[in-house]
Amino acid sequence: ITPFADQIISLLPPLWDQAGEEYLMKQSILGILSALITSLKQSSKRYHPLVLPLIHSSVEPTSLTSVYLLEDAMDLWSTILSQTPAPISTELVSLAQNLFPMFATASDSLRKALEISELYILLSPHDMLASALAILSPLVPLLQILKREAQGAILGIAELLIQSALLTGGIDALTQLTSHLVYSPGSSALLPSLLSDLSSTHTAHQTTGPKRRQPPLDPLVETDYLTILSRLALASPALFVQAVRASVPDSDVEGTMKWLLTEWLGHVDNIGHPERKKMVCLGLTSLLSTGEGWILSRLQELMGLWMEVVAEVCEDGCDSLVWRDEGGDEEETAVDGRRREVVFRDPVHTIELKVFVREHLQGAIAASGGSEAFQARWVGDVDQDVLVEFGKLGIL
Repeated sequence: ITPFADQIISLLPPLWDQAGEEYLMKQSILGILSALITSLKQSSKRYHPLVLPLIHSSVEPTSLTSVYLLEDAMDLWSTILSQTPAPISTELVSLAQNLFPMFATASDSLRKALEISELYILLSPHDMLASALAILSPLVPLLQILKREAQGAILGIAELLIQSALLTGGIDALTQLTSHLVYSPGSSALLPSLLSDLSSTHTAHQTTGPKRRQPPLDPLVETDYLTILSRLALASPALFVQAVRASVPDSDVEGTMKWLLTEWLGHVDNIGHPERKKMVCLGLTSLLSTGEGWILSRLQELMGLWMEVVAEVCEDGCDSLVWRDEGGDEEETAVDGRRREVVFRDPVHTIELKVFVREHLQGAIAASGGSEAFQARWVGDVDQDVLVEFGKLGIL
């Protein structure tokens, strides 16, 4: 079809104009364009000046056209992003502004809007990080009303933003993003909302018998919540503690961390996915570097966590989740390549768990004044059987 693409596509914009309010004709044109873009792959980029205005007129929130054409236009939009090589054009980036109003309501278009947002974050992370507040502000309130699948998609966007910040701008970019996670003018911010839900869930978990209360969080959603916290803690324990302090301003950090760690550690057995479990383990372990009593006093629970996760992810002494990127194939699109980069540079797939635990334990011991001081202050509270089993891992 490539030799005839110029002729075919050049016919479509005039047909679009002639169609007027014949929306069935316009739906057909959008469908033809999606098929053409898919066939032409990355070479379709040269047709963007003709195609993007059609998408814009079909998805603009104030346009009556969007009532009839929104679904087909979003399919075409997603197809274009999937086939576009990086860097993407300014015109395609600016089109993303039409996504944000769609987040304000839990409409049928939300799922597709989140899918398109993911593609934008993968292809143009700098631009999307600059719009992080516009992305997150309308989405956070929806966590309270949507079902599990949609909640997971929203939290996936937040997690991808955290990963992209670290990959593109390091700790400086993550610090900027964290400020948006903590504070959102005129609406609920993500971290205060997550901590509030986790607090309510923790409170419910303390009830038993006839007065037992149902936790407000679905276990899978709670795993997503704790994964986000774990990514922040792993990236910078100091920034994490600062964010917790700012997100729960009426409580002291020690009191907040006490109940949060109880819920965090207690949820591990409910995490079925090894990658998620390892991320939670990395996040909790990284908090040892704070030297705070609220984490060091949980040494017995941490040892139990390390034994469990090491047994699950390590084979023949090696971490089975540490992968080597061998590159993509010739069919790989730009967004596939970016997604592969995000996966293979994820700490879950680059950090050897046993080495990580060893380094952080040794750091905690040194910060406590040496082995004897650490033994007397913290290890003395650990059950002897737990110490024996932990010793078998050969970490120290």
